[in-house]
Amino acid sequence: MTASPQRHERVGRKMFEMRSWVVRLLPLVFAVLLTLLAPLWYEKVRNMTLSLKTALLVIVLLFIGASIWASVAIGGDGEDEGESSFVESLSTETERRGEQQPTTETTTKPTAIVSAEPQVPGKPELTVHVRPQSNGTADVTLRLLVRERAESIVRWEVRDGGMPGPTNSDDDYHTWKAVPPGDYLVSARACSPEACGAWSETLVDVPEPEFAPATPRVAADFGWDESGAIYVTARWEADDNGTPISRWLIDPGGLPGRPVSTATSFKWEDDQAGVGYGDYVLTVAACNTHGCSQPMSTTIEVPKSAKLSHGDSAAGVGDCSTDNDKCLFMRVDINFKHAAYHFQCVDESENDDVWFDSRSPDNDDGPNKMWPMERRCYYGIGDGHKQYVRILTADQIVETNRLAWPRR
Repeated sequence: MTASPQRHERVGRKMFEMRSWVVRLLPLVFAVLLTLLAPLWYEKVRNMTLSLKTALLVIVLLFIGASIWASVAIGGDGEDEGESSFVESLSTETERRGEQQPTTETTTKPTAIVSAEPQVPGKPELTVHVRPQSNGTADVTLRLLVRERAESIVRWEVRDGGMPGPTNSDDDYHTWKAVPPGDYLVSARACSPEACGAWSETLVDVPEPEFAPATPRVAADFGWDESGAIYVTARWEADDNGTPISRWLIDPGGLPGRPVSTATSFKWEDDQAGVGYGDYVLTVAACNTHGCSQPMSTTIEVPKSAKLSHGDSAAGVGDCSTDNDKCLFMRVDINFKHAAYHFQCVDESENDDVWFDSRSPDNDDGPNKMWPMERRCYYGIGDGHKQYVRILTADQIVETNRLAWPRR
């Protein structure tokens, strides 16, 4: 502990006063001791030699002189100066000792308490996506984005405005399922361990259901026209669910031709052989401004068929004279690819008399065309007779339409 200068001065003054009194009393103390010891020393001094007595006398006189000088030096004007010098030297010595010894007294200065500013997240940006569902409800997704002090976020607080789902989450995405139509005011804010930021809000509009059309109803069938060519017809319709149907998506599945997108029926036919033999899958979907329906498909099984018509001139053949322009070969067009078959020319008017049988596979005159190799089938067997061609395949007998021989 380091003493103050005032304390040094007080202590020094007291010590100087004590020393002054001691010095002043020294002559008196010496005189008293000399008086008391004189009888004891008398015999010893008297027996001393002259030189010893002289030396002893000199010592006594020097001691008395020194005592008187000290008393005079400390008293009077020199007292203040001596005191000041003594106090100053004492203070200097004390300070020197204080520098050498460790200080045990410490002084504590007051320090200002600075509190850290709480990390409060910024105001979030809200992004909403509404996805309508087929049942009239919607799925709503809310995305939260904070650009200021986002690293301090530990949780989110969300007010859902009445939508079913979570109100608090650690995730920055919130999803509500099967939300009924209506308006919902959604609010959200981000929170750190110290505090929560400002609220953001947005209005979520779940619209009334607007449906795409219902699945269409499709009806399809095939038939033969007057010439014997096969055709396919189809028609379709659908409930629009409150919004008019604007177009149709039609996949004919291989049928020849494609109807326009606004048509609700169509007829597939071929000028020669008709629609080819085979299975066709017709697919139709209805569309309005809200979307397209589920597609509807139907399968059409087109059978093998053959069409009989007038062919080239047969003038000069058989019973036909060379100038008979009404003698014509029979032309047969089929809707199936050639296979091992033979054909018969039949006169229906003569009890289905077969008057010509090829008995051998026909040559290939085209993918859907049969032309009698021997040109034996022709019109010219009686006026008004109805004739047709019978085609025998490995698994089926196909008959053409009937044609009457033109009258001369």
